[in-house]
Amino acid sequence: MDVLFSDHTNPNLRVRVNASFLEVNLGGNQWYWDQGNNGWTVWGKVGWHGFSSLFDSDFQVHGSVAVNSHYRGGLRILSEKYDFDIKSWRDNAFRNMLTIAGRPSVGTSYWIDYYGEPYLF
Repeated sequence: MDVLFSDHTNPNLRVRVNASFLEVNLGGNQWYWDQGNNGWTVWGKVGWHGFSSLFDSDFQVHGSVAVNSHYRGGLRILSEKYDFDIKSWRDNAFRNMLTIAGRPSVGTSYWIDYYGEPYLF
C-alpha cells in the first residue's frame, strides 16, 4: 500500500480490501452508538493470529480501524483514508514518530473500502 501511495496521483482512487482476511483486536475498547453509520461501532487494531504488533504487515497497512455492527446485521470495517497524517501529539506521539520515519517523500492519499466480515478477538 505504501508503494500505491507513492506511485498514484488520482485523488479519487478507492481500493477494495476483503476484510474477512483481517483480524481486529478490540483490546477491551467499548462499543458506542454511531448514528452516522446506523449501528454500534468500536475501534480496534488490525493484527495477525491474535497478536497486534508494530511489525505486523497488516497492522502497518491498516492500523486502527472502526468496526461497525450495521443495521443489515453482521460486521464491517468502515472505509478508511490511507495517508500519512499526523494525529494529536498528546495521544499519538509514538505513532506520529513512526509515521514520520516511514513516510514517503511524496504521495497521494486514497480510500480503502472494506467488504466481508473481519474476525474479532
